[in-house]
Amino acid sequence: MLNVIKLCKKTAEVLEFVIGVAIMVCLFIGGLGFVGYVIAFCIGGELATTICTWLYTVFYGYLIKLSTITTLFTFLLIYLKGEAKWVNPVRCRKNKYKS
Repeated sequence: MLNVIKLCKKTAEVLEFVIGVAIMVCLFIGGLGFVGYVIAFCIGGELATTICTWLYTVFYGYLIKLSTITTLFTFLLIYLKGEAKWVNPVRCRKNKYKS
């Protein structure tokens, strides 16, 4: 039982790092999308239409996929840490393990 708890803690630490990096990447990509729209607004014309269409169809599609995967990892992290209310996690109280 102790090995499972240690494994869950180590996995949770790794997931916290991965989720933090993924959130930073999502925010950066979202900012790049906004900058792309501002640049397209400044350019104008047919090229601006092409840029905006590409941003809407391709660019934000990848951003949505990345944020969805990040959300799934966050749910897994909540489950591994035992903070989820929909499961009955193993809790340690005064060196006694209860389920």
